[in-house]
Amino acid sequence: WSIASHKNKKKALGEFDWLVASDRLSATDNRADLRNAPLPEFKSRVKNIANVPSLTLMVAFERPLELPLDGIQFQGGSSGALGWAARDTSKPGRERSDGRECWVVQSEPKKAQSILDSIKKKENNFE
Repeated sequence: WSIASHKNKKKALGEFDWLVASDRLSATDNRADLRNAPLPEFKSRVKNIANVPSLTLMVAFERPLELPLDGIQFQGGSSGALGWAARDTSKPGRERSDGRECWVVQSEPKKAQSILDSIKKKENNFE
């Protein structure tokens, strides 16, 4: 694999034996920045991977929460639809100059599917 920056005049970033992608949507036409990328092998390998539903929320707080962690995973079902939360501003390059702290909260996949199914059912009842 030859990797190049799409923001820095196609600057070469290196040659690699492997490509690890955590987002299967990178192989679809939904990503404008990768739509015309020559990735036939990658696209053919991930095209049959099923989507996992999720609901995602970003919350910005006026000032840091001063929590002793940057992320948490919710387990045991007592947290409703919550799957995990991460302090987005702790990630490299995501610092904020306004002093606010951002968190991303994502649902647990089965709960998300249940919520989405419920919404679809309600929509059908209004037709």
